[in-house]
Amino acid sequence: MPDVLEAKCLLRCEHELAEGPLYENGHLFWVDIKGCLLLCLSLEDGRYQQRHIPEQVTSINRAVDRGYVVTTRRGFGFLSSFDAALDYLNDVEPEHPGNRFNDAKVDPFGQLWAGTMDDGEQQASGRLYRMASDMAVTVEDDDYIITNGPTFSPDGSRLYHADTVRRTIYQYDLSSKGISDKREFVKLGDADGHPDGMTTDAEGGIWVCHYGGWRVSRFSPEGKLLMRVTLPVSNVTSATFGGDLLDTLFITTARQGLTASDLAKQPLAGSIFHVKVPVKGLAANSFGEQGLTTSG
Repeated sequence: MPDVLEAKCLLRCEHELAEGPLYENGHLFWVDIKGCLLLCLSLEDGRYQQRHIPEQVTSINRAVDRGYVVTTRRGFGFLSSFDAALDYLNDVEPEHPGNRFNDAKVDPFGQLWAGTMDDGEQQASGRLYRMASDMAVTVEDDDYIITNGPTFSPDGSRLYHADTVRRTIYQYDLSSKGISDKREFVKLGDADGHPDGMTTDAEGGIWVCHYGGWRVSRFSPEGKLLMRVTLPVSNVTSATFGGDLLDTLFITTARQGLTASDLAKQPLAGSIFHVKVPVKGLAANSFGEQGLTTSG
């Protein structure tokens, strides 16, 4: 049986769709996609900040010399600081006005991987994109209704990506030039919810958030279930490692789709949670910072 841990509430919120947590220098950043909010919590003094961004930011990652790279509903952009104006870069899918970007992460080569999805969650119009450090954008995969959770092996040789509707996590061979050899990594059962955001620890373990599944699961690089983190809310959306030792898992959740009866039973839905875990995570990569140089 896998080990079981229990996450505790760090900050009580009522976010419709909290996503994309990022830890940086004692601060936790995240977004509420449906609320068009960018948020920040100081883990040292508890200072809490939020700002409204009309463009609907869906993810935030660090960027070398640019502050932060973000995905918006329509494309990519930069924020030089938390309070700065959005420097909008491009409209990636003008032919799909019903699509929006969802989750995004930076790989060890300094490239941003970001997926789009049908905001109505019906059409397989979503794609997986790669934005290189020179801002060149390429389509790497398609046929998704909801894309989710890119994460990477510690050595940069593999990318993991979730097809949420199909309850399937795929893995690919990864290099600075793209991905290849798509194959199934883990498929969740009907009772397990849907795979959402993901992150990786220093041992290569893949931590998968279960939307509708009340938990986060840790899988070995071979796909074996090793550990579970339970939460008192059903819609678990994304996670990242942080803290001085990178041994705290920070977890975002959502209220969207829950009925009044559901919310009465899940008063902490939409809050931010945390849990100490027995392994260390990996620090977030920065866009444009080439930590690895192997081109594959």
